Amino acid sequence: MPPYVPAPYFQSFLDLASVCKNWTQTPAGTDRRMANHASAIRNLATTLNRLLARYPRTMAWMATQPAYAYNGATANPLYYYRYRDNWVNGRTLVARLLVLPRESGTGDAYAENYGGSASNEETSVMNWTVTSANLFRDLRQAQFTIERGAASGGALQRGLSTYNNYTVIDFVLQDQALSDLDTASHDYVDPNLAKAGAEVLADLLEDVRAKFHTLRTENLSQAFCWMAQWPAGSPATPSSSDQTGLVTTSSTYVNILDQTVTARSATSPGFCCPAYAAGRGNVAISANQILNVMATAQGQAPSGTGMVKFEGPLNSVEVTITAAAGVAWYDAASAIQLDTTVDDDDATTARNKIDIFFKVAAGSLYLYGLNGWYQLP
Repeated sequence: MPPYVPAPYFQSFLDLASVCKNWTQTPAGTDRRMANHASAIRNLATTLNRLLARYPRTMAWMATQPAYAYNGATANPLYYYRYRDNWVNGRTLVARLLVLPRESGTGDAYAENYGGSASNEETSVMNWTVTSANLFRDLRQAQFTIERGAASGGALQRGLSTYNNYTVIDFVLQDQALSDLDTASHDYVDPNLAKAGAEVLADLLEDVRAKFHTLRTENLSQAFCWMAQWPAGSPATPSSSDQTGLVTTSSTYVNILDQTVTARSATSPGFCCPAYAAGRGNVAISANQILNVMATAQGQAPSGTGMVKFEGPLNSVEVTITAAAGVAWYDAASAIQLDTTVDDDDATTARNKIDIFFKVAAGSLYLYGLNGWYQLP
């Protein structure tokens, strides 16, 4: 077995119907049974390898409005995020940023991976200083990679740090797309097992099935993501919600985006989460019409217990923020359910939209991070 299996760069139609017809006809019009074709299995395996290599999931993202671009001296971290570390083929992460030149400051301005150990997990230095940065004229792109290593199977907490007025406008974290699959460490299917004139091996077909199942259950992006800015690397306690945190003093549930809204509706503010036709198995079976989203919230409730409710079209789940416990991540015990039979452009309460509400027993509740991961049941 070669050490690497190539993943095709170009996409083509997977037309197996013409290759796998049960019957064909001779020129004289006589029906004749067709033989199995190795090329059909090879096409299937090659296409699956493309999906395993070149469709990286998105693990974290945050778009910052220009008026809120962080331009402080140092924030270590500026953003703090969480993601599921379970995809075998995602061993290298790529952080991409949109940045503006700083308007003041000295020293090397750059961003780096918070919580990392490698010296190359940082952007190049951008010491360009202007009197007033222009969003359209001065915007630049930067990136760095993070060598993750083997998947841990759990949830990892990481962040993005900025130094000396490095001004971030947008941030996204993805697995790195692969051009080749390493047979020693990656999930792959070997197309060479399908040979013309040889027997159709059951283990090859099972390998295709198993790897496709792994792809659909583990290579899933986040459904929603929000991160507060941490000025000077510490969580803030704003009096009202802003870019540094979401805050409420309400003892009853209110929407995190508009606290005048107290119930989910077709038009209430929330995260739209595409789910149409993303189920599994026979779509006529109710259990196969569900796509789960696992939710987590980062926050603190200094005085009284806080609650965060994630409400979707079919159910709602709650997260409890422990009183006086400091800033921490809290996971929902069960999944938010999306309906894979509902069109993504549905405009009724059945739409796959997740509204988030919060309340606190006493004092204030502060939220700094919200994440939701797609997960097949």
